[in-house]
Amino acid sequence: MKKLTIAIIAAIGMTAAIEATADNPCEELHELATSVMTARQNGAAMPELMRIAGDNPLVRAIVQDAYNAPRYSTNSVQQREIADFANTVYAQCIKHF
Repeated sequence: MKKLTIAIIAAIGMTAAIEATADNPCEELHELATSVMTARQNGAAMPELMRIAGDNPLVRAIVQDAYNAPRYSTNSVQQREIADFANTVYAQCIKHF
């Protein structure tokens, strides 16, 4: 679980880079959404992710959306949920950039 938390912290740190550079913000958000939903599917506590998200409203919204999705027990279904969630975030992003 510590590796996952470190990965999430790194992904959340990307949001500063997303705001600073507009190279490919949607791909960065896709990666962030993948990390957040992976944590959700692996049983990470929502308060932990919200604490890591801090005051960043974009990251907080992604965490909230991830926890509105169901948590699955089988790996194949978890992977599908992770991919679907990240692709939804990406699709929403490309509408705005």
